[in-house]
Amino acid sequence: MEEKIYQILDQLDNDNLESNLIYKYHKINQFAYDLLINSEIYFENPYKYNDPFDCNLTIDANNSPEQIKHYFKIANWNKSADNDPEIQQLIATNFTDQSAYKRKINAISKQVIGKLGLSCFGLTKDNLLMWAHYTQDHKGICFEFDYSFDNIFFRLMKKVIYDETYPVYNYYEDKQNAVGQLMLHKSNHWQYEQEIRIIKKGQGLHSFNPLCLRKVFFGVRTPDKQILTIKNLIHNSTSYGHVELFKAKLDETNYQLNFDIIE
Repeated sequence: MEEKIYQILDQLDNDNLESNLIYKYHKINQFAYDLLINSEIYFENPYKYNDPFDCNLTIDANNSPEQIKHYFKIANWNKSADNDPEIQQLIATNFTDQSAYKRKINAISKQVIGKLGLSCFGLTKDNLLMWAHYTQDHKGICFEFDYSFDNIFFRLMKKVIYDETYPVYNYYEDKQNAVGQLMLHKSNHWQYEQEIRIIKKGQGLHSFNPLCLRKVFFGVRTPDKQILTIKNLIHNSTSYGHVELFKAKLDETNYQLNFDIIE
């Protein structure tokens, strides 16, 4: 499955967005400074995200014994048969035990997902819930990126799909949609995020073209000392001379944020 997932990743295209601009809400921490100092963004194990339902799915194991046997032959899982009780069970029942097959496919899916890296972005800079949830209660920062400056880094870029129930996934019959089923579905409780995900084959820090970073927005409660530190860091940088800085403030009438430029 892992090789198949990588093949699908290489063949997929970015989703179409209305604008070249996307936004990343962030606490001010080491990863934020990695972004500002080294032009690197951290890609996390999907199973370490804050939503335990993320990347969960319902395995449809309604496959014939011939299909199950064919899958394990192609995947060459017979090499591990001596040490794997689920595969032993499948062999012992001549591949008729769909529950064992379901458990094994589920374990393989989670193993593959756990090796990929995700980084999450949004479509707006003024989402009140995103500021509250991801910037340490408005004490953090929001980065504006223009992904057109780096088509390599900003690939693969996909919209999250929001559902009431887990996606149903049949590996044998649904191979072409494997990435979408495994990586891009969340509960519709989260649809306010309008999340965009970038998927990498490996986790850790990945470098982007500094020209992608266009603006930095500080939260309503971002401490003045941290604003000054980041302002000096950007103004003294040879990579970020084009970046504009803004400070959020509460609107006097409506539940919305306004942003004043920082000279």
